[in-house]
Amino acid sequence: MEENNKLRSSLDAYLNGYAKDEDIERLSGWLAKEPANRNRFLQLCRRFESKDNKIEKKLHELHSKLGLPEHRYNHRLPEIGYRRAVVRTLSAAALFAMGILSGVLIYRLSHNVDRQQYTEVFTPRGEKTKVRLPDSTIVYLNSESSLKFLADNFHKERQVDLTGEAYFEIAQDSREPFDVNTHDYTVRATGTAFNVMAYADFKRTETTLVSGKVNILYRDKTIPLEPNTKFILRGNTISVEEAEVFSETCWKDNKFNFNKIPFTELIRRLERWYNVDIAINEPGAFADQYYSGTFRHEETIWQVLDVIRMTTPFDYETIGFREISITAKPNNN
Repeated sequence: MEENNKLRSSLDAYLNGYAKDEDIERLSGWLAKEPANRNRFLQLCRRFESKDNKIEKKLHELHSKLGLPEHRYNHRLPEIGYRRAVVRTLSAAALFAMGILSGVLIYRLSHNVDRQQYTEVFTPRGEKTKVRLPDSTIVYLNSESSLKFLADNFHKERQVDLTGEAYFEIAQDSREPFDVNTHDYTVRATGTAFNVMAYADFKRTETTLVSGKVNILYRDKTIPLEPNTKFILRGNTISVEEAEVFSETCWKDNKFNFNKIPFTELIRRLERWYNVDIAINEPGAFADQYYSGTFRHEETIWQVLDVIRMTTPFDYETIGFREISITAKPNNN
């Protein structure tokens, strides 16, 4: 209880502009524990912004301190550039430096073992962003996803750790491959474009190759991919299939396309897309339901749910802030 009170006090100090080093350190430690804390932090900042314009001033001050470009909230994907100069502005004594860019949380983490300094970009629910890495590789980061990399030595060791989903446009460098590490396998490329979906709560990990060539490094296997093919890992089962590239990559263009996915996965994707929590009462009632379709981000969650329930009868209601409950209707047939 005492620790929670200290955390609230540090958050209030940060938002109101009088945070001390101990407040920043406490908040940073809490943010590093799990993605849910980062998402909660950004939601609190947005609520604060709606009540008071002081957050705009704090963003400006923080951007100036870190040497980052200014961005404002909008529906376009902001591009974040990482330069060595940004890393050098960080205090060696600080455990983290935090920033908020258009709903994207950025912080630096120093490992005590080797004193290597990592940068992590976390995109919360309802947001997407475009990241330019030190080697000019472009990464589109989907909602509730994170990308971690060692910025100082990136040109010599091009590798990132991905949780969630991202689309990569790899800068050409035949001498130094580019590795994307997921919790299941590594994608190795030199100059190419591909999409990786590696959400921990999905029952599979996928890599879709758009152009060029990549190798999938899985255990003791090296599996090459050709354009318009997709590597899928379900449990311990691997497969290479023909890919629907538009369906797999259109999320970065603010389109939500899905093809024969189960109802529970559709709901999880909608939660990330619209930054809501959806509770499914009696999820077994939807066990055999699969869905295909396309939506644009301009459409509200209510419009999307209304379309879905045209084929699957259910009722929904709002039960709290950004909380929705879904209940299946009885089948009268």
